[in-house]
Amino acid sequence: MQDILTKKQETLSAYNTHAQAYSDKYDKLDRTKDITRLISYIASPNPDVFEIGCGTGRDAMEFSKYTNRYLGIDISEEFINIASQRYPFLKFQIADIEECSIPDNLDIIYTSASLVHLDLNSLKSVLDKAYHSLKPGGVFHLSMIGADAYTEISETNELGTRHFHLYSESDVKKLAGKFKIIHTEWLVLNNRNWLDITLQKS
Repeated sequence: MQDILTKKQETLSAYNTHAQAYSDKYDKLDRTKDITRLISYIASPNPDVFEIGCGTGRDAMEFSKYTNRYLGIDISEEFINIASQRYPFLKFQIADIEECSIPDNLDIIYTSASLVHLDLNSLKSVLDKAYHSLKPGGVFHLSMIGADAYTEISETNELGTRHFHLYSESDVKKLAGKFKIIHTEWLVLNNRNWLDITLQKS
């Protein structure tokens, strides 16, 4: 347990200490296509959207084109500070998805490279919470670092030390439970293989 907590604190420290540098590095990634596709699954003209690991708000602005019912959470206080300053008209909160509840009656739960820090048990717990919080027909989008099989890696550079959990497609399918998989895509971004999966509550 201590090892898990230490790794979590090291990762969080890297994000808080170098928040602006991470923002500069990753804000250039364009997820417009994914967000447009998610919106297309939802009949509601003003969907309830919950983003896990919103970072500095890169994707929040795109969601705001479709709804005024958006909430983004992130465990990093510095990320939330930047997001709130950039987009004061959007709602952001400091929260740890492993410890907080998820709002009810959601249409969309969205994550982009945030659940990569969760191990198998923690990811399963988040998926279960998400299923219960979504409306029937609601969708949950995950963007995970992909691999042939589940594994854990650590990375240390000028932006600190971070710890990641890599997942295969079959790993996510096993953890998905009652969810229906409606979209799967493999991508290469920043020299990593990424697995994008969209789940839907029946």
